[in-house]
Amino acid sequence: MNSTPPFDAASSLPTGPCLLAPELPPTPAALRQAITDAWLKDEAGHVRELLEQARLPAAEQAQIQATAADLVRRVRARASNQGAIEASCASTTWAARKACC
Repeated sequence: MNSTPPFDAASSLPTGPCLLAPELPPTPAALRQAITDAWLKDEAGHVRELLEQARLPAAEQAQIQATAADLVRRVRARASNQGAIEASCASTTWAARKACC
């Protein structure tokens, strides 16, 4: 006769909030709720909210557009002032341009 008591799996499991790594701190409840809330949001509405947050003030938007227009003008001016070698490279294929320049 075996005097060993039957194995009780439930009593041998660790207890507490974290079964796998009890040395790690628990996830903050507020952070967990924020993740859950974001996961369940309506995508179209959320995109509208994010687009609204991404809008720039008119003055800042005008400055960015002016900087972009200036950069385009300078690149185009440089492209029109190419020397013979640069013009030749620009008119060739990518592989030939790589070998040339």
